[in-house]
Amino acid sequence: MAAFRTADLVARHSRSYVRHAVNSGRWQRPLRGVVVTHNGPISQSERHVIRLLSCPPKSVLAGATSLELGGLVGFESSTTFVVIPEGADRPRREGLVTHWSTQLDPADVHPVLDPPRTRVPRSLVDFASWCGNDRYARAAVIAAFQQGLVRAQQVHEALDRRGQPLRKGIVRESVLDAQGGKQSLPEVDFDALIV
Repeated sequence: MAAFRTADLVARHSRSYVRHAVNSGRWQRPLRGVVVTHNGPISQSERHVIRLLSCPPKSVLAGATSLELGGLVGFESSTTFVVIPEGADRPRREGLVTHWSTQLDPADVHPVLDPPRTRVPRSLVDFASWCGNDRYARAAVIAAFQQGLVRAQQVHEALDRRGQPLRKGIVRESVLDAQGGKQSLPEVDFDALIV
């Protein structure tokens, strides 16, 4: 990871070292309080980390962003989705969407991955709750199973911990469809037509 909070780099090096690296163009400062330790183009994954670092402590990547880092293909987004501790100030940044959560414990947040993010089942539940429509939510759930990223029990447990998230029924139904061998939305649509 090449993006860091300025304070962390100052603690590791010194304030003058960090200032010199930024002023000389060796490093860059895309946001106040955040430094990228190279001078090349900033990748999409680095943008996600930079936006995360602008959030309050204990915030984690979530939803589509976490799923992308977890390996889900076909649902990438240039927007960075972050869950922040409930009641924390929400930063206003272009390309950043934040949601409050009281559930940021090891059951939902991976304890060792860097950058910090929600586990795939929780990310999938959040993605379905936050996305624009039911079909897209259903497609993501089916894709996560098809790509081998989750098991049914994990998703059901994540749903149970989240209380009443939006599209809870759609997620449960999509899990059943995926368990039944449905690999795509057209298969689901076809089965709905013949019933």
